[in-house]
Amino acid sequence: MFDRIKRELDVVATIYQSQYFRPEEGELWQGIPILDKNGRSGIDGQYIQHMEIFSSTELFNIQEFKRNITERYEATTNHVLLLNQLREIRLKAAATIDFYNKQLTKGNQIVDDFLEDRGRPAKEWIHESEKYHALVFVSDYFVTSIDLGVEVSDYKHSPGRSLAFRYIASNQFLAEICQHILDFIDLFGLGKSEVSKGKISVELLPKNLFKDGSKSSLYLSALKNVEPPVVDQEGNYILGERKKGAVVVWMDKLSKLGKVDLNLSRQQRTDLVNRLVPGLNITLKSLFSSTSGSQQHYEDEFEKVLKEI
Repeated sequence: MFDRIKRELDVVATIYQSQYFRPEEGELWQGIPILDKNGRSGIDGQYIQHMEIFSSTELFNIQEFKRNITERYEATTNHVLLLNQLREIRLKAAATIDFYNKQLTKGNQIVDDFLEDRGRPAKEWIHESEKYHALVFVSDYFVTSIDLGVEVSDYKHSPGRSLAFRYIASNQFLAEICQHILDFIDLFGLGKSEVSKGKISVELLPKNLFKDGSKSSLYLSALKNVEPPVVDQEGNYILGERKKGAVVVWMDKLSKLGKVDLNLSRQQRTDLVNRLVPGLNITLKSLFSSTSGSQQHYEDEFEKVLKEI
């Protein structure tokens, strides 16, 4: 999993850096030339607004990465080794985000040229827009080509072109993937909580949210056993941004029943809830806000389900 996520980050870095065909002297260069629709390379700085990524292997399954790392963290006693591997991934993700922020945002020539073109009347822009759309082909986590202004149909029967996995993306979307990875790793204490002499502060396990950690799976199952369910069968949050109050009710009920370790700070409890419920991403303020009347049915259901545990 570690090698895979690093190679996926390399895919993003390659796409980013390839938009600058001629890097500045001394700049890290791992891109490939972008080809125009006539197969010519040598494009000196070409911003990509939208891209379709075709890959022989699945890419960017962040939930699988989170589950895998959480399970390994809970199963191993050698946290230092695991966290050192996470640090390496974090550095790569941070460097990729930094490149996006500094090179692929407004104020850079290739971006400003795109924005100027996009400001043209619609009739003119239609004819210009295709040069900002690219097809990106990835084989075994390696970018093989980036082609501008071409149609997918041109490649459907071409040898060596895998269409197994298709992703619609943009530079910003790829940066957000890197940010999700970075934010998740920071939950393990690799952001601001590293200590001196190369030692890493080991964070709490998700099950430490509860006084009796052995019952954590039972408490989590309550999120599945209500209507509508708060999480899917794999434990991923599914209700949407505006219905996180269901989790607020769940936590409130567990706390009142004496199941939650209230010696933990609110920030610690918030971090652990987010690790226990992938995809939730609830803030401290929201988690500890008062519940609204619209969540009354969850009040009743959690009351019943949790009392039986």
